[in-house]
Amino acid sequence: MLDESLALARTAAALAELDVLAGWAVLAREWDYCRPELDESDVFEIAEGRHPVVEQMLKSERNGLAGMQSFVPNDAFLASDDAQIPFITGPNMAGKSTYIRQVALIALLAQIGCWVPAKRCRVGSSTASSPASVKRRPRARQFHVHGRDERDGNISTTRPTVL
Repeated sequence: MLDESLALARTAAALAELDVLAGWAVLAREWDYCRPELDESDVFEIAEGRHPVVEQMLKSERNGLAGMQSFVPNDAFLASDDAQIPFITGPNMAGKSTYIRQVALIALLAQIGCWVPAKRCRVGSSTASSPASVKRRPRARQFHVHGRDERDGNISTTRPTVL
């Protein structure tokens, strides 16, 4: 058995990769994902994007006589050719964080080679950020789902979020 351990490890790695790719294919077909366009531009565009986790959770829950809930698709467009600062505002529990996480998840899925939950998606190579460039500020305030500030317990009524 030890003589064949290298071949066994290589076979296991190939099967694991095949399993991931087959899982992505099933996911893309069953949930109507699209193939993202990757190019050399500075544009990040999503048409009718959906949050993959929230969408699946909503479809698995029933709503009495109303039937099933569904995720409302939304768009995103970012480019560095214009001076733009996306500004998202709204009341608590309105979906600001869900939207930001959706955009981040779609970008990540596109960059790792997976199809994405959107009607159309375009990701420019200059919009990608490397994990090394993302740093967490340890003293930054952390907000919970209900708008409570972790440090002083204050509740915000409207909290703008900037991408």
